[in-house]
Amino acid sequence: MIRIIQTQTCEGAPVRYSTDSFHYASHVEGCRDLTCSGDLTYKLNNNYIFTNFKEGKIRMAYLAFPTDERGYPMVPDDEVFKQAATAYVAERIGFRLLMRSKIQAGAYQLLKQERDWYVARATTKPLIPNRDKIESIKNQFRRIVSFENEHPGGYKSTSVMQTIRNHSNLSRNSSYRNRR
Repeated sequence: MIRIIQTQTCEGAPVRYSTDSFHYASHVEGCRDLTCSGDLTYKLNNNYIFTNFKEGKIRMAYLAFPTDERGYPMVPDDEVFKQAATAYVAERIGFRLLMRSKIQAGAYQLLKQERDWYVARATTKPLIPNRDKIESIKNQFRRIVSFENEHPGGYKSTSVMQTIRNHSNLSRNSSYRNRR
């Protein structure tokens, strides 16, 4: 797993990440501390998730590396990643040859420079949004009215294009002129 995007109970109640330093020691049920929050929360520790409720099931949206049947990470079937892997292997072989004085330092520097360029390209490629993601980002930034409490709904309507309707039959200019 790379990172958690969002969690909720199977009933759809949001479960937020806890910022409480004493999260592991307290539970909402029977909590005598008057500052105790009633929110459902979780915290991660050593690849285990700990919630502030004793029993229940949660759903989790997360990003993860694809792995094969043995659990080893897989290289994406994309030319950019294949070039990065090839450049990395070439640089490691070049380093060993440089240490044995079988290639010159300038040749090794070219291998190292090529490795850096291809690895940076492969690192950046997944970060570039596709056209669908760009449309969602555009809709988020063009909102006039923001919805402050999107977390319980899983941010479903955050990227929906907003439509503001004027329910009067008069436009602003004509109503302004009629008031004079």
